[in-house]
Amino acid sequence: MSSAARSAVITGVLAAPLIVAAAPISYADPGGHGSAYGLTADGLVNLPATPSVSSSGNGPTRQSVTRLPDNPLVDASALETSARGRHGHARVSDLEVAKALLRAETVSARCHAGKGSSYLGNARIAGRPLAVSPPPNSTLRVPIKGVGDASLILNRQERTANGGVTVTAMQLNLPGVHGKGQQLNVASVTCEPKPAKPQPKPAKPEAPKPTPVPRDLPVTG
Repeated sequence: MSSAARSAVITGVLAAPLIVAAAPISYADPGGHGSAYGLTADGLVNLPATPSVSSSGNGPTRQSVTRLPDNPLVDASALETSARGRHGHARVSDLEVAKALLRAETVSARCHAGKGSSYLGNARIAGRPLAVSPPPNSTLRVPIKGVGDASLILNRQERTANGGVTVTAMQLNLPGVHGKGQQLNVASVTCEPKPAKPQPKPAKPEAPKPTPVPRDLPVTG
């Protein structure tokens, strides 16, 4: 299939591109960091992390949106995120992607102190039901006629440099045109592990008791 034909097919799935500038999110923080975002897209359609929160304190930081901006790739409602030190939670409701290629009533991810999980409520791709609590890094391939194979990673988990974890409930990768693919991440959280307990200092050994040394006493007289 020619590049022009492939472009015509995939734009039937994605329609015209929507460009939204996205600021990078930094998760590096030594003080018990937690963060979360509801959804982000990169490729023919670009969407920043929406909504996005991060926190290094004990009190939670929350943010939510009731609807995504109009775009040809994805629709969702009630995107909710919260974060506090070493904890993150993200939830997306009424997800619909690429003209019903992927649907879910609820998609959520959470993590605490370096451990995380994902939950999918009534989720389907190309009509196939998806597991409610998929094992980490479960991968599915779905053929799209005239375009190629899409891949879907469920409960994607990656270790961070400091031993924490990033959990993304869904990562959808669509084949592209002219080397430009499309990626969509839904419900993603990052949190740091608990600090290692300090090792007790070894007790100092007691000094050995002196050993008496026998000596001959001089005899006089």
